[in-house]
Amino acid sequence: MNAFREKVAELYFKTIVGAIRHADPNHMILGCRFAGRPPLGVVAKMNGCADIISINNYQERPPLSFLEAISRAADLPVIVSEFSFKGPAEGLEHNGSGPEKSTQAERALGFKKYAEELVHQDYCVGYHWFKYADNWQGVLQSDGKPFLELTQAFTTSNASAEASH
Repeated sequence: MNAFREKVAELYFKTIVGAIRHADPNHMILGCRFAGRPPLGVVAKMNGCADIISINNYQERPPLSFLEAISRAADLPVIVSEFSFKGPAEGLEHNGSGPEKSTQAERALGFKKYAEELVHQDYCVGYHWFKYADNWQGVLQSDGKPFLELTQAFTTSNASAEASH
């Protein structure tokens, strides 16, 4: 089963990168955006077919040893392309992924800790908060104004991220 899965992955990645490079040879390919824990043999087939491994993760902390393992398997850097924490948000839907925090301040601290763990990893080239609006994991309140604690955490953490490298 593993050999079949890896052959399918290899064929898929090579076909997709060929089509993308034919249409647009000058842009980065962020892989296929994995979620959960993709098999390392499948991830390894991205070597030569992507520029970065994209992976979504909705845990309290980034799975650093696994992220390092997938980076090594494909000899590519990693971007955590989705993560977030939910928090109290009057007037917004209470759905979505990610750990739930009891206050917006705790939510902002969760972001800060998560991002700080990632920026100290040589194999990690970035992270992306999910999502902007619509529910209690977003950046915006129901009135369209940003959650101040969260955007302040974004500002300070992102400013110090560059200095870490």
